[in-house]
Amino acid sequence: RRSVVSLSAKLEVWMRPTCVILGLLTLMSGANADPLARPSVLESGLVGRWTGTLQYRDYQSDKLTSLPQTKEIQALADKATIIAISSFDDGPKSGTVYITSLSLFDPRSDAVQTTSFRRGETAEIGKSTAVTARYTDDTHWTVVYLQTGSDDDKPAEIRTTETRDGTKLTSVEEYRRPDDHSKVWNFRNQTILTLDKR
Repeated sequence: RRSVVSLSAKLEVWMRPTCVILGLLTLMSGANADPLARPSVLESGLVGRWTGTLQYRDYQSDKLTSLPQTKEIQALADKATIIAISSFDDGPKSGTVYITSLSLFDPRSDAVQTTSFRRGETAEIGKSTAVTARYTDDTHWTVVYLQTGSDDDKPAEIRTTETRDGTKLTSVEEYRRPDDHSKVWNFRNQTILTLDKR
């Protein structure tokens, strides 16, 4: 009887993380099921000019570098296509850098195709999955994007967590290596922006 009780206790401990994960996935699925909470709809509500700071990890010094950034977001009437033009001053050698991104959301799923352009570099093409992790209303939400890509020219999983709280928009990008058994997400870069008054 003691062994049976012990086994039941162990199973309960083992099942707790699984139940938490399943519960979180259920909440996310429920949020995405709400038409107003779909990532494409929420992203369409970001139309305007945002200003703030870009912070990224310098691979050589392993220090955090901060730069002023401006981001213009446009949304097409199809509620599926988002165009974002980001600009920041990268110093006297590079000057102002412009990055233009075009994202297309699949209306039948949560898949996103994105193409990014930057002068002097090869265009980046990626596919990700978008999940609404938190939804209060159209200006208070969190969307998580997951994709397979690279970091420092090495294969990596990329996670981008975008959070809007009123006129504040925060985007945190993290990565982890497929061979990293710790499964810890490592900081890559982030933007902290505020919506300009019209």
